[in-house]
Amino acid sequence: MKTLRWTTVALLTAVSLTATAAPGWAEGSSRRTSASDTSTIIVTLDPGTPDPTRAAAAAVAAGQATVTRSTSIGPNTVAVTMKNSGGNARAASVSAQAKGREHIVTAEVSRRVYATTTNDTYYSSLWNINNGASSTYGLKAENAWSTTGGSGAVIGVIDTGITNHSDLNANVITGYDFVSYANSDNGTDGDGWDPDPTDEGDWDDTSSSSWHGTHVAGIAAAIANNSKGVAGVAPRAAIEPIRVLGWQGGYDSDIIAGIYWGAGVAVAGVPANKYPADVLNMSLGGYGSCSRAMQTAINKAVSKGVAVVAATGNGDAWGDPLPLKYSAPANCKNVIRVTASTATGKRASYSNYGTSSAPATIAAPGGSGAGSLICGPTRANCSEVFSTWNLGAITLGDPGYGWMSGTSMAAPHVSGVAALIAARHPGWSPTRLAQALQYSATPMRSCSSTRCGAGIVNAGRAVRVQGFFIKKRSVKTTGTFRVGRKVSASRGRWSPGPVLVRYQWLRNGHAIKNATGRSYRISRTDRGAALSVRITLKRPNYVTRVVRSSSHKVR
Repeated sequence: MKTLRWTTVALLTAVSLTATAAPGWAEGSSRRTSASDTSTIIVTLDPGTPDPTRAAAAAVAAGQATVTRSTSIGPNTVAVTMKNSGGNARAASVSAQAKGREHIVTAEVSRRVYATTTNDTYYSSLWNINNGASSTYGLKAENAWSTTGGSGAVIGVIDTGITNHSDLNANVITGYDFVSYANSDNGTDGDGWDPDPTDEGDWDDTSSSSWHGTHVAGIAAAIANNSKGVAGVAPRAAIEPIRVLGWQGGYDSDIIAGIYWGAGVAVAGVPANKYPADVLNMSLGGYGSCSRAMQTAINKAVSKGVAVVAATGNGDAWGDPLPLKYSAPANCKNVIRVTASTATGKRASYSNYGTSSAPATIAAPGGSGAGSLICGPTRANCSEVFSTWNLGAITLGDPGYGWMSGTSMAAPHVSGVAALIAARHPGWSPTRLAQALQYSATPMRSCSSTRCGAGIVNAGRAVRVQGFFIKKRSVKTTGTFRVGRKVSASRGRWSPGPVLVRYQWLRNGHAIKNATGRSYRISRTDRGAALSVRITLKRPNYVTRVVRSSSHKVR
């Protein structure tokens, strides 16, 4: 794919499949028990610890555990696998005992996480990307492609791996397989970590293989203008497959190693990543808090300029949505938290949601239940998201296309737009990328910015963002803060200069009615209160900035 000239996407092949992945974000699963009864403890050690893999193994063994494997998964971080027939309680007991050992900062049980996909599989309209689908609440990707298709940006897809597909292959670069458990059945190739991130399938006795990573990769960066199939959000970006999920999901420890490697951080025993990602997409998760080891890995990735995008999850085992503070890794700090939206601009019924302690960042098309949403007068129902897939029910089959829904589908839309921005502004930090995404979002119906994020990601507007206001001189207030006196606000000095400036005077942090001028006359109501001013700066295609002066007590 050399050029991008399409304004619509032709769907020449459409095969409906049934996705039956494990319930999103459920700690338990109906799938059968793993062939090997083991648990993995993630041990974080003091910097400079001599032989950290041996020290970590010794700390776990001190809890009367039989260690079968000890592997470095990142700086000062080791995954120790032990035999365990006692379940989570036994693993928790061993990790608690390990914490008290010399050189050990913390020890945490590595949880299983799952792909965040629901199992509705209908309708092939590209309402999420294609303007011709007549959806007001798609992400307007076509409006971005005349500016950038994402060339030069790398999207690390931390998922089930990838399959051979003519709508993806030209964009796929070398990845890695971090699935550690060596069971040769049900989607595990049996040889632990290796350079081949091919998705082997994740079927079990009750469900077919999901081919989840292939579907996610297609949403983010399927090839456009090739007269076949679908187009991704950033159709000229590179896809770096990082396999961490197989049968029954995957472990925190493998995901952490994948984060480090994807960000270009050395992982012991693994070849260096020659093409570190600009964006890491994690359409996966599990119930619980963000572990220290996971947070450390994310922080390291972000410090190296990598944006980390995480799906907020699809509720509990029954599909009932949860506050995202219970969903890791979306509840980790420094990640872009993505909720799922529908074709009518609402939060999807299954999508976890933000709260004041863990607000959502942004929403993106994830689809909803079958047979409930209409895209336009000439379109069939478009409740799901259509993307690349594999037609094999259990093991690998022919390349194809299919429909899935979930926050798993929402996240790669955001990762794709982040890649479009990164391709145009390679020096912008992950914080800047997130600000540009939020500033350009399409307002969302009946869902607050805390619960759903700033709105639905809008690619067309996002790539037009030119920059940010840089402070040269701070906002301040002048005058005597006494009843009856007039005080004034200075907007400070900014580069570039704002085109529009709005003032709002505040009493004890709350807006004073009709006090929206540069000056304010202090009233008796203000006696004893703290006064300040909030100033909003605007300029076309610059991220809006809101700043506040220091407070002064009225005498």
